[in-house]
Amino acid sequence: TRYQASNPQFDDHHVAWYNDRQKDTLLTGWVTAPPDARDTYTNLRVQATAIDTGEGDRKVDGLVLVRLQGEATYQYGEVIRLRGQLVTPPEGDEFSYRDYLARQGIHSTMSYAKVTRLPFPRVGRLYLRLIYDLKEKALDTVYRIFPDPEASLLGGILLGVDTGMSAQVQQAFRDTGTAHIIAISGFNITILAGFFMTISRHLFKGRYYFLAAVVGIAIYTVLVGAEPPVVRAAFMGGLGILAHQLGRRQFSLNSLAFIAGVMCLWNPFMPWD
Repeated sequence: TRYQASNPQFDDHHVAWYNDRQKDTLLTGWVTAPPDARDTYTNLRVQATAIDTGEGDRKVDGLVLVRLQGEATYQYGEVIRLRGQLVTPPEGDEFSYRDYLARQGIHSTMSYAKVTRLPFPRVGRLYLRLIYDLKEKALDTVYRIFPDPEASLLGGILLGVDTGMSAQVQQAFRDTGTAHIIAISGFNITILAGFFMTISRHLFKGRYYFLAAVVGIAIYTVLVGAEPPVVRAAFMGGLGILAHQLGRRQFSLNSLAFIAGVMCLWNPFMPWD
């Protein structure tokens, strides 16, 4: 039932209805995540709100993955207007990009679109705006203090931003079997859980100081992008803190099964990830 409810209805109120029409589309939406910068292009996730049908704007829903040339500096919540062709993601023999994006709720792409910033206040959730702004400032501070490749390495370890690392450095980590160091995982969360527990124990009195540590882990999870491996590790860390507070030992297999069930309930496409 949860899986069926998660499948969108592709009618004229969903942006994917307008895919593959071989003509430019004028689309209005807002940025739902920080830009994903690559070597020669930038990916931008946009929540569609309206589309120009030729007879005025029609309200639509759905996410669009937009590819922009070069480096693009957009913030979470910015309202923009896009001009380009909406295309259904391709599906190959060995790898289905369509299914990969569909698991993330994306059913439309737009390559090399022309973008116009609209003079509207930023939308979205206030706490996400604050967290993403903090991430942007933290990354800028890292690059001001340290030179490359050290700055890019630190950005990857602390903030989950590994796009600044050169292909040679990333390949060197893979060749030496140390790529896990630059991937946010249980290793990072374990260190942070211990750090937050120590700090919160001194800052907060009473029995529920551990809640501050859990909140700290949750904020960090959003800060680094909340990818499935990070969310899994954060849940495991949170349950570990709770077990410690209750004087119980955490049985990893039960915890992992419970967390997998919760994540699949939130996103029923997770088993195919």
